[in-house]
Amino acid sequence: MGSDIKSILDRINEIVATTNTTDFIVHSFAGDSLLLIGSFDLCYYHELEIRFHDVSYIGLTVYALNSPRLTVASEKERKAHAHLELDDDDVLFRVHVDPSLKGGHVYYVAAKRVSISEDIVYH
Repeated sequence: MGSDIKSILDRINEIVATTNTTDFIVHSFAGDSLLLIGSFDLCYYHELEIRFHDVSYIGLTVYALNSPRLTVASEKERKAHAHLELDDDDVLFRVHVDPSLKGGHVYYVAAKRVSISEDIVYH
């Protein structure tokens, strides 16, 4: 895993932990790009975009991605997903949703890289 990916995931987790940007949904999946948007009130605006690039697998709910914590999956988790036949340069992202609510739910996205945008977009 590159240091860029780690710093991006750290920034996402910092935003979720320290601001009211806690509600996320899948906004779009076009080509091989998956876009998640996050906000306090998705009816009016969003202020964080998480874009996964060169996506090869999505195991993610569309709505109710509340207070997600993003990390790179462990080697054990990656082996458990061996059936996906991921390339060596695919990163298996772990999306832990609602971790404080009875342990939450864990979802996965496989992609080559991730990027973020922190601009407010009004709907």
